[in-house]
Amino acid sequence: MFRYIGKSKIGIVLAILFGISLFFFRGGSRYSNIFNSDNFVADVSGTKISTTRFNRTLQININQFNQMLGKQMSSEEVKSLQIETLALGALINDALFENEFDKQDFKIDESVIAIETKRRLPGIYEGNKINNENLNEFLRQQQLKIEDIVQIINFDTRNNYFENSLLNTNYPSKFLKKINLYNNQKRKIDYLEISLDKIDLENSQFNNDTIKNFYDENIDNYMTEEERDVRYIIINKNDFLNNFSPTETQIIEYYDNNKSLFYEKEKRSFLQFNFKTNDEAKSFKDLIENLNSFEEIINFSKSNNINYDLFEDLAKDELLEEISTPLFNLNINEKSEIIETNLAKHVLVLKNIEKDRQLKLNEVKNSISDSLKNIETDNYYESLKDKIGLSIVNGNSLDQIYSDFSLNSIKKIENLTQNFDNYENQDKDFYQSLISKVFSSNIDFVSDIIELDENVFYFFDVTEIIQKKPIDFKLIEEIVLSDYKNNKKIEEITKDLNNNKTNNYYLKSLSNKYNEAIKEYELSNNTNDFSQNLISKIFLEDLGVNIIQLDENMIKFINIKSVILPKNENNEKNSYALTNELKSSFGNELMKKVNISTNDSLINAIIDRY
Repeated sequence: MFRYIGKSKIGIVLAILFGISLFFFRGGSRYSNIFNSDNFVADVSGTKISTTRFNRTLQININQFNQMLGKQMSSEEVKSLQIETLALGALINDALFENEFDKQDFKIDESVIAIETKRRLPGIYEGNKINNENLNEFLRQQQLKIEDIVQIINFDTRNNYFENSLLNTNYPSKFLKKINLYNNQKRKIDYLEISLDKIDLENSQFNNDTIKNFYDENIDNYMTEEERDVRYIIINKNDFLNNFSPTETQIIEYYDNNKSLFYEKEKRSFLQFNFKTNDEAKSFKDLIENLNSFEEIINFSKSNNINYDLFEDLAKDELLEEISTPLFNLNINEKSEIIETNLAKHVLVLKNIEKDRQLKLNEVKNSISDSLKNIETDNYYESLKDKIGLSIVNGNSLDQIYSDFSLNSIKKIENLTQNFDNYENQDKDFYQSLISKVFSSNIDFVSDIIELDENVFYFFDVTEIIQKKPIDFKLIEEIVLSDYKNNKKIEEITKDLNNNKTNNYYLKSLSNKYNEAIKEYELSNNTNDFSQNLISKIFLEDLGVNIIQLDENMIKFINIKSVILPKNENNEKNSYALTNELKSSFGNELMKKVNISTNDSLINAIIDRY
């Protein structure tokens, strides 16, 4: 339904990621091909969703994502985003409302359909008549039939009438004010937080039998972690570098075909003197005017403690333009005019010129050899990855792939758990990736290729799954005892709170007893300071009520001190918000009344093609 997609994790994540309405994806279903088929991906109370229709909707949604991302998604990205969930949810949406419209005998006059058709598809008309050539061309491009267009427009028109009927409803002003009061009010609270460790159990008696019974009643809390034995093969491109050794002929051929790559630009070496003012620069230039050699200028500068910088073998494009232009117009030992930059005033003296030249083969032979090795290695690595991927698709086992491609080794990890802390000192990226994949995989199933980076990929199979089992009571007796005590503390505090539900001094007495300060907060419905669960409790209770919230080893106490009511807001804004809420609620009610079945194996088979 309208909330059917929105409540799913993937729906929420995608909406956040792309900042778009989830209704954006419904367009894909409405303008999908409506074919009869013997294969159906879903059945919504007798309304079947065909394979063709689902496939077309899925492709449209994938194309939309490609446009948003600015690139073509890989098959792994398509699967990880679970775009099929959006496509199927959209189709179920439409089927639910179509069923309801038919059930309520909600029909649209043919003249309205004709008007809507002309408004939506003006390109198929000439004047007031449909041009058959334009119509047939449109149908061909969209892969639709004429009855499909009628059905699509009929559905959309009925749906728009339904939406408009809600939007145009004039809700009573008192009703809207009540909605506004709830959504926009604020509350001031007193807040107290106490650790369970500070709370003593008074007059509480318990023995081993009591603790054991508590253990048995809460056995799900005292289970071992699920463990899995996994085998994997990891491929690193760098392992193949030494497999390739270019021949002399290949090196020469590469050099002859790529000579422009082995061309050395003219380079110059020079002295640079830096001064704060133009007068200082001019004074220095006058002093060295009669010094004609580079060595003389160096010696003069050293004897007079004049600082300089020596730059060697720099090309023109490696220098500031203000420096490079005059420098490359100098002859050896020649001095520049005073040069001004944002940093200082400069005088340059040219030391040496290395003319541009074509590098000889023997100078670049090693680098060419390395380049060719890298090219061959890249080609081999990508080819190997493709071949292994195809072998996996063909259903070959890990052992078979290992043998067919003469891979180095099959590695094994026994008793792998989902607790990453156990492996944090090892290869972090690999273990994070492996754990996330292994525990969503089936036994004896070779995974898809998983790329860690551009140089490394791996694949795996799960050979054994060790299910959770209860931990022996004797091994964790102290832990169970601690849990039991905390549970009793919570029971006592909860009982005490119920007796003091509207006691304005209750929090103060707790504050004094446990020596913890009371804090004050002003909260709105959408605050991020507390959990949403706690916020809901605060805004559902009345003024003066005390509330308790448990959070691991902390107990939070809240007293509602005051309620700050909002000023009246525009009724139109409230009406629109209420309309959307009613529409969503209507969708949820429809969802409760229908039977929905899906052909998961067929859906998975379609997804696997991407």
